[in-house]
Amino acid sequence: DEAEQFGRSAAEADPTDLWSVHAVAHVLEMQARADDGLTWFEGRDDVLHSRGSFSRHLWWHHAIIHLRTGNHDRLLELYDAEIQPGDAIDALSLTNAIDGLARLEFAGVDVGDRWLPLLESSTVRIGHHTHPFADAHFAYAIARAGADDKVHDLLDGMAAWRDRSGSASRVISEVGLDTARAMAALGAGRASDAAPLLDKTQALRWKLGGSHAQRQVFELAQAFAQASARD
Repeated sequence: DEAEQFGRSAAEADPTDLWSVHAVAHVLEMQARADDGLTWFEGRDDVLHSRGSFSRHLWWHHAIIHLRTGNHDRLLELYDAEIQPGDAIDALSLTNAIDGLARLEFAGVDVGDRWLPLLESSTVRIGHHTHPFADAHFAYAIARAGADDKVHDLLDGMAAWRDRSGSASRVISEVGLDTARAMAALGAGRASDAAPLLDKTQALRWKLGGSHAQRQVFELAQAFAQASARD
């Protein structure tokens, strides 16, 4: 409640301060206040346009509200117009896009051929694995694009990175590699392989980083894998 109060005051003082807009968006998302979230983003299009990766992240926040309301068509419209990264290869832009498409698929929506344009950008960091949160996203996107050899390269690269020092190596060992394996399996249609791995990693996925709102995609993946494995 205090965060929302300060965020709203800051955004009123400077409507171009995207971090303040972002803070309130998190409050509303985590409290499942879809109507308030839609209202919060009304009239902010000019501020959000053409502001780079963080702007795309705000559009992602806007878009996932429509998943709560069941307006999947609007989420796809925002994906095509604002979220999809184009030529950008930064992890934030890519994870926004992958997350949005994945959530739609978990809700039963056909996203068409939108995975293929993400393939090249999702593979550029193979062999460099300092961000296991992003790697888990990349694993799903690469699998959905049908590039099985690249999936193996990504997972092998993560496995090799465990031998290094540093926090990323520890996270990969504890939870990152199994989460990426699960997302890759789910992306390849092997829900029965993905479900136990997602169950196993649930208690430790906070170590991957990202916000609660961003990590929700793994919770949705887990529920989708469990349901699909039972069918």
